[in-house]
Amino acid sequence: MKIKKIAIAVAFIVGMFAGVNVFLSSWADADNINTREHIEPAYELNVFGQTYGSAMYAITVDDEPDLILVVGDSGIEGYVYKTDLDEDMPDSPEEAIQKQEELVKEGVFSRTIPVYNKNGITKIDTFTIDMGYEDVEFTSHLGEIMSGEDYVDDLLNGDNVDLP
Repeated sequence: MKIKKIAIAVAFIVGMFAGVNVFLSSWADADNINTREHIEPAYELNVFGQTYGSAMYAITVDDEPDLILVVGDSGIEGYVYKTDLDEDMPDSPEEAIQKQEELVKEGVFSRTIPVYNKNGITKIDTFTIDMGYEDVEFTSHLGEIMSGEDYVDDLLNGDNVDLP
């Protein structure tokens, strides 16, 4: 009986050590996940040497293919040029605000780009990109809010900016 109790105690202790070891090794792997080597997604090439496919696994913009898989406005699957999808980035927050203000004044709340088949030449549909600020109370006051430099200064300093 005494030997049985000792055997159970030893098995319990060994099991505890094994469990803790497995837990700690998996925890260490989780901590190192961001230090692993970055592997770029593999894309197919069309006849013109352009990459095409889904950007789903792209970690950075640089990892995206030349032609990005989308579902067009008519429900047709095709590709949009990465350069069409990504607009030129403004050089400063002030320039971004100015551009957005101009678009709102012009009533531009979306833009449409062509969808191509994988050859990147044959247009098969369109893809509409919502600018994200239509139907927001903020839109009607955007010009008033951005009319002064105080708004930009407050925003850049991380201060709260109240809508009128």
